[in-house]
Amino acid sequence: MKNILVLLTGIITGCWFSVSAQETPDTSSAGNEDAYYVVTLSGTRLFEDMENLSSVLMIIPASEKVRIYSEFGDYYLAEYKGVSGYIRIDQTRFTEETEKKVQEAWAREHPEEVSHQEVSGDSTREEILVKRYGREMGEKIARGAIWRGMNRSMVYDSWGKPLNVDRYHELDKTMEVWSYRNVTLYFENGELKNWRK
Repeated sequence: MKNILVLLTGIITGCWFSVSAQETPDTSSAGNEDAYYVVTLSGTRLFEDMENLSSVLMIIPASEKVRIYSEFGDYYLAEYKGVSGYIRIDQTRFTEETEKKVQEAWAREHPEEVSHQEVSGDSTREEILVKRYGREMGEKIARGAIWRGMNRSMVYDSWGKPLNVDRYHELDKTMEVWSYRNVTLYFENGELKNWRK
């Protein structure tokens, strides 16, 4: 079996995959418990070359389970029924099993941002947030408020996981864009700087 190293980083639903491999993934281990899968949201093209939109190998029907190996920009390197190629990320969603694996991996990599670690059975959400952030900020977060200067953990505790997260670097800054249903939040070095509806 070919050696593939899958490295998970990112924020839960905007999960980032990268693969370090010198060759195309070995698809013979499709039943492997370390495999990651998505489900197609609609008819999805499987491309031979992600930069050549006319290189369609097949169209994968809606609601089909597809194994993914890595992320390249807007595409996953994927395998469907023995055929490997590239599918657009925005035309898929994680399976429940993959979502759970990604969340667990993310929690191991970002323990400071896991909002459920301090939860005791009889504490209310507001009590937990007040304990974590102090009375004034904890109460605001419990009400779902956001403000400039919040860190990622505070926003996560206030609004929950975003639908998508994009991370990039500008000079010495790490920029993140968190997308929720009707609002986009902008972070710089882990601090909320602005948002747009």
